Amino acid sequence: MGNNLPIRKLLKTTQRDDIQRRIGTTIAIIVADLGLKTIPDQLAQKRMIHYLLNYYQDLSFEEIIKAFELALVGKFAVNIEHYDSFDIKYLTKILNAYREYKKLNTPKLPTARNEAPKPPTEAEKRQIRISFFQNLEKSYKTFVKTGKLDIIIHWLVYNKLLENNIIHVSENEWSVLMDKATKLHKLRLNSPKTASQKTEFTTILQNFEKLKFKYPFELSRIQNIAKEIAVVEFFQELKRNNSNFHSIVVKSGVYE
Repeated sequence: MGNNLPIRKLLKTTQRDDIQRRIGTTIAIIVADLGLKTIPDQLAQKRMIHYLLNYYQDLSFEEIIKAFELALVGKFAVNIEHYDSFDIKYLTKILNAYREYKKLNTPKLPTARNEAPKPPTEAEKRQIRISFFQNLEKSYKTFVKTGKLDIIIHWLVYNKLLENNIIHVSENEWSVLMDKATKLHKLRLNSPKTASQKTEFTTILQNFEKLKFKYPFELSRIQNIAKEIAVVEFFQELKRNNSNFHSIVVKSGVYE
C-alpha cells in the first residue's frame, strides 16, 4: 500500500524503517530488470536510500521502478549501459531523466488564476445563513442543559445576532460590556494555567503579534470577550424567561 504516493507524503504517515525496507525492495526489482546478478552491498544501499529520501521525495516507489522501465525501452536520451554495476551515479542519472520526461509529458491542468471567484448565489447565501442559525440553536440547547457555552468564535455569533436584529446593544450597554470584559480578561491572565495551556497561549500571542492589526492586540481580545459576555447574557435571559430561541430566529426573518 502507498507505492503510488510520493515519498514525501509517506514520510508523514509511515515509519522510516518501513520506508527504507520498501526502498530495498524497489532496488531489488530494478536490479532484476537490469539483469544484474547481485544487488548493491549494504553500504551502497544505505547511500541510495539517503539520496532517495533527501533528493527524490517527489517520486513514488511506482515511479522509481517505472523510470527504469522507460529507460530500458528507450524513452530517455541517456546512455543506459550500467556496466554490470548499479550505483548512485546510475540511479540519479535515470531518475533525473525521468523527471524531465515527466515534466514534458504531464498534461498541464487549466488554471483559474485569472478567473474571479464566483460570488455565492442568493440561494447559497440563504442556505449558509440557515445552517449557521441551526447550529446556533443546537448551541443554545446545550447551554440550557449544561449552562456552558460551546461556541468558539464568539465575535462571529455576536455579529450575526446583531446583523439580524436578534439582539440590540446600545453605546452605554457596550461600555458596560467592555468594563466587564476588561475585568474578566485580567482574571483569565492571572488564573493558574497548566504547562500546555501556557504554551498554547504563548503561541497564540506570537502568531497574532506577527499580524498587522488596526487596533492594539490587547484591545481586540477585550472586545472579543465583551462579545462573548453579550452572547452568554443573551442566552441566560432567554433561559430565564423560558423563551423559544427558534421562534425568535424565525421572527427575525433569518429563515425566509
